Amino acid sequence: MEPAPRPGALGALIDELQRALAEVEALLLPLDAAALDRPRAEAGEFRTVREVVEHVLYSAHVYHNLQRQAFGLPEVDWSPPGPDAAELVARLRALPAEAWDLLADKTDWTDEQVEALRIHAGWGTVYDLEQLLEHALVHVLRHRRQLEHWLDG
Repeated sequence: MEPAPRPGALGALIDELQRALAEVEALLLPLDAAALDRPRAEAGEFRTVREVVEHVLYSAHVYHNLQRQAFGLPEVDWSPPGPDAAELVARLRALPAEAWDLLADKTDWTDEQVEALRIHAGWGTVYDLEQLLEHALVHVLRHRRQLEHWLDG
């Protein structure tokens, strides 16, 4: 059974993030440790499925901390996942709830309030809240596509 939709535009983005992460998870579940760590001949920046997933997790952590900074909250330290594949999946599953924890009290924000929040990313881009969430969602989608191509080949 599908969970109840989260309210508002911000909730819709987190629901879509959850869907994208579930698609990544579905790609990972049939893989054993050897498949997660097998170097890919066509690899670029990331050589293995595990490296791609760890990058997705780390990037989500960065997006989370960018929001925390913008909301005047302290940053959360990064702890890399261990070697267990089940931990990778558990961390992916936790991301939507962690993201929603920061946003659940903002469902009544107007478009103007969402657009007025300025989030300065370390790579030089300035986002409003919706733009950062969209960026985070598309980041997962791009790496899901990368994994689909790797695992189909």
